[in-house]
Amino acid sequence: MKSHKMKEEHKSHKYSTSLVESICLQCYKRNIPTSADVAKQERLYKKLHSCLNATSKNPVSLYQFGSTVNGFGFRNSDVDLYVAGISLIQAKAILKQTHDFTNVVLIRCRIPVLKFFYRPSGLLGDVTATNKVAHRNTKLLHRYSTISLKSKIAIYAFKYLAKSCHLSDVDSGFISSYAFTILAIYYLQQIEPPALPVLQELQSFNQVPTMISGFNTSFFDGSEKELARIWCSYGRNEYSASQLFLGMLDFYANKFDYENHVVSIRQRSIERRRESRFDNFVIEDPFENRNLASRISVQKLKLIQDFFSKAYSHFAQLQNHSWKSTKPLESRFNPGLLLHEETCVYVLRGMYNNLKEMKTCGISETNEQYLHTLFQMEQFMHKLYKRRRLPQKFHDSFSRNFSIKSLHLL
Repeated sequence: MKSHKMKEEHKSHKYSTSLVESICLQCYKRNIPTSADVAKQERLYKKLHSCLNATSKNPVSLYQFGSTVNGFGFRNSDVDLYVAGISLIQAKAILKQTHDFTNVVLIRCRIPVLKFFYRPSGLLGDVTATNKVAHRNTKLLHRYSTISLKSKIAIYAFKYLAKSCHLSDVDSGFISSYAFTILAIYYLQQIEPPALPVLQELQSFNQVPTMISGFNTSFFDGSEKELARIWCSYGRNEYSASQLFLGMLDFYANKFDYENHVVSIRQRSIERRRESRFDNFVIEDPFENRNLASRISVQKLKLIQDFFSKAYSHFAQLQNHSWKSTKPLESRFNPGLLLHEETCVYVLRGMYNNLKEMKTCGISETNEQYLHTLFQMEQFMHKLYKRRRLPQKFHDSFSRNFSIKSLHLL
C-alpha cells in the first residue's frame, strides 16, 4: 500500500530552484489582487448592498465569499455573494432597474444563481441565496493563506497552472479551482515537516464548535503567536516555494493513492476510502459531506494524472536554467505542451457546451460572461493550433457554430 508521508524525500531530489522559483514568484505577483482590485470589489459590494436595501421592505444582508476574499483569488475574478432577506427573483427585478448593473440573468439550476455585470468596475458577479457554510469555508481558506507566504506562492503557481490549461473547470468534467486549492493545501499538510497545519484539528484549543446547517465548521482562528505555541511544526519547513510547487506536481503524479485514499484537509492522518464510495477520485469538502471530484470519470482521472506527470517533468527540467530567462510566463504554462490531445478535446467540448447552455438560459451573445468564455476558447484554440494539438475537425466545428472573429488568426 502506498503511503503519503514523504519524510525527507524532497532533499533527495536536490532541484535547483532558480528559474522555477522565479516562475512561481511571477505567478504570485501577476495574479494576486492589488489594492485597486480590492477597491473595485468593495465598490461593487457597497453599490449592490445599497440598491437592494433601498427598495426592499425588509433589511437585506449581503455577504461576500469565494476566491475574491479567501486569500487565493486571482485578479478580476468573478465576485461571489450570498444574500439574505430577499429572494433572487426580487433581487433580479431591482438590478434590472439599476443603470450600473447590466446583463442580469437568473440561472435556475440545483443552486439558483443570479448573474450580472457591474459596469463601473467591469466585474462579473454571482449571487446565491443563504450560503452560510460557503462563507465560513472562505474564512477557513483565508486563515490558511496567512500562515506561510512560500506556501501561498506555491498554491498560486499550482492554481495558475490548472487555470492556464483550463482544467479548473467543472464544465469540462474536471474539478473546480476551489478543488485545486484543497489539493494544494492537503499536500502542504502531508509533507514532513508540514508547511501548513490542520486548522480543524487545532480548533479545540480556542473555541467551542461552530455549527451551521448541521455541519461543524470550527477551526483554529487565533493569532499567529498562539498558532506558534500550539502547532509543534510551526516554522520548521525549510523548502522554498518552488520546491513545494514541484513537490505538489510529483505527489499527485506519482505518490498519491487515488484508489484507496481521500484528499481531506480536516485531519492529518490518512483517511482511507470507504468501500461504499464508488467515486473515482475523492476530494472531501472541509465542512460539508460532499466530494468535490464526484464528476471525475476513470478516463478523466487518468488524464489528470497524465497532466500532473507532464507538468512535473516540464518544470523539473527547468531546474538548471538561468533565473533571468526572457521567455514570457505564458510560454511556461502552454497547454499545448502540458496536455494530452484527448484532454484538449474535453476542455474544448466543455467550453462549447457552456456557451450553448448560456444561450439556452437566455444569455445573449453580447453578454460579458458569454464574450469572456468565447475569448477564453479563442485563446485556448490558438495555443493548441500553434502546437498542432487541435484536431482540424474541432477547429472547423467551432468555426461553424460560433462567430469567433479572430479564428482567421489561427
